[in-house]
Amino acid sequence: MISIGAGDAPFLSLTAARAALEAGALDPERLVEECLARIEAYEPAINAFIAVRAEGARRDARRAARERRSGDPVGALHGLPIAIKDLFTTRERATTFGSPHFIKGPAGADAAVVERLEAAGAIIIGYTNLDEFAFGSFNANPHFGQVHNPWALDRHAGGSSGGSAAAVAAGFALAAIGTDTGVSIRQPAAVTGLVGLKPTFGLVSRYGAMPLSETLDHVGPMTRTVGDAALLLSVLGGLDARDPASRAPAGWQAGFAPRSSLDGVRVGVPRHFFFDGCEAEVRAAFDAAIEVLGALGARVDPIELAGMEALNGAQSVIAQAEAAAFHAEAHAARPETFGPSVRDFIARGGRHGPAEIARAHADIERITAELAPVFASVDVIATPTTPHRASPIADGPEPGDALRWRYTGPFTALGWPAVSVPCGVSSDGLPVGIQLVGERFADMALLSVAAAYEAATLPLRSEARPPIAPA
Repeated sequence: MISIGAGDAPFLSLTAARAALEAGALDPERLVEECLARIEAYEPAINAFIAVRAEGARRDARRAARERRSGDPVGALHGLPIAIKDLFTTRERATTFGSPHFIKGPAGADAAVVERLEAAGAIIIGYTNLDEFAFGSFNANPHFGQVHNPWALDRHAGGSSGGSAAAVAAGFALAAIGTDTGVSIRQPAAVTGLVGLKPTFGLVSRYGAMPLSETLDHVGPMTRTVGDAALLLSVLGGLDARDPASRAPAGWQAGFAPRSSLDGVRVGVPRHFFFDGCEAEVRAAFDAAIEVLGALGARVDPIELAGMEALNGAQSVIAQAEAAAFHAEAHAARPETFGPSVRDFIARGGRHGPAEIARAHADIERITAELAPVFASVDVIATPTTPHRASPIADGPEPGDALRWRYTGPFTALGWPAVSVPCGVSSDGLPVGIQLVGERFADMALLSVAAAYEAATLPLRSEARPPIAPA
């Protein structure tokens, strides 16, 4: 018989909470109320949300409870509270996109991910804080404030999806949705002890998400477990004609199968680039994770991945140029309402001419073609997710900013699926992540490998909760 202790429900995985709901050991109203109680107690110290849907979530929970009692058909996420980065439009309210420009603006149509979450029965518990317009990796929003890491309130929670990461880590929601244009799902997940998946480019629709970079933006889940990431991907993924980049080949949903052995799986560890600037404790945690993969039966071999520096350079040029073009009109009309880091980003983007932008796209196309054969010899690539732990907020975003996305940026440019999975905790109690990367549209197979690693290490962290105290 399933038994859920008082206050424990907000730390359940989606799959565990769903099982508890189905068994009658938990109901949607209790689950939502326990999440809201944690928000009331800890949100002032963390600042994960721009807006909390307290009454809306309660209303949705009551409806979900009635539907369960009536025996109505329920979706895969029925009654489960999920947070959404405030970059996605909804019919319910004006999305801020991390900027005061839009607080009094009109509500929009539901973004594709909102549609799919609600169709699956999820309860949106709130809209999370982010770097302004998703520009950044530190979540020091000049308008809505700094997001604090639940594991250490004096440390950042990553960005630009830092609010989404902090909300799940703090037990405010069971999962969250973020975006990733270089680092913004995987790095926040790594520094807050979560699983963060950047799916294959185009697999999850970006319709209704304000773009940072049309050719680089990805949408994905941030969860407690790898199984939860697979569950959310199965709900969110699929073709959407409203997103011109949308791609979903037949059979993409197949292949996720939790496994106890990695016999026959080939793991490649790059010889170069991915350990530049890496902290000793991060490297030690990564090396220990590689030993676990080997002990599970995987064959681990060093590999060469050429062109990583060039990919990061091209990614930077394209992201800056596309962001500058998108925001040019609003920035020209009201530059004083943009934060300083966004103004700087737009200014840099405006300096990239057509020839430079074309070269950047050509570099990505060339390197993508050159690297395609790598998956003939490996199934998964493994790197640290970030070079270092979450840095002190007092240090500001500038020190180490480029390093924060150094290891993740190349796989954004390539469009390959990449997932960050917790692989340890440093001596000062800060989470560390390992990044596993797979072939295009082999997202579920990648998650199967990640789940095997997670299962082998779960006893070390299954009871781990951030040591936050009420504000």
